Amino acid sequence: STLNDAVSSEAAQTSDVILSLNRDQMLYGRDAYGNVLKPDYLDDPFFQQFEDPLGVAIEYKKMKMKLEDMHHAIIRFQSIQLFPDKSPDTPNLLVNGNWFMNYLFINISKEGYEIDSTGIVAPDIEQKYGKVFGLAPESKAYYWNGFLRRALLEHYEKNMAK
Repeated sequence: STLNDAVSSEAAQTSDVILSLNRDQMLYGRDAYGNVLKPDYLDDPFFQQFEDPLGVAIEYKKMKMKLEDMHHAIIRFQSIQLFPDKSPDTPNLLVNGNWFMNYLFINISKEGYEIDSTGIVAPDIEQKYGKVFGLAPESKAYYWNGFLRRALLEHYEKNMAK
């Protein structure tokens, strides 16, 4: 078997970890590059339709902040916290009372992997916030050190060291 086989096999066996890392970084308000999601609540063009855009944005932000404990509770890798806690102004990607990230899925091939969502709002989320599907550098480093590196060393020992 090739290195690509070893990588795709490990990714398939640990796809839950990859998806959790992507979900966690969204819960920390980060995109696939590790950047804070923009626009934040106070700069969101959506609120411009209201008579008092800033007032509506602040009320919306307060409502979202009441959910923050619930958000933090579903972060899988809390003990390693790859990102700082998010600012109260950073969007939490909760849409109509539902986590679109509950609908994440992963396609794995020898060329790599692709994360996407079957959530109905997924295209709107990416249009507004940019690329949110995929692992940020911090998440990739964690996955490499905790999973992929070991799998490749095992592959090497089994196939190359003969």
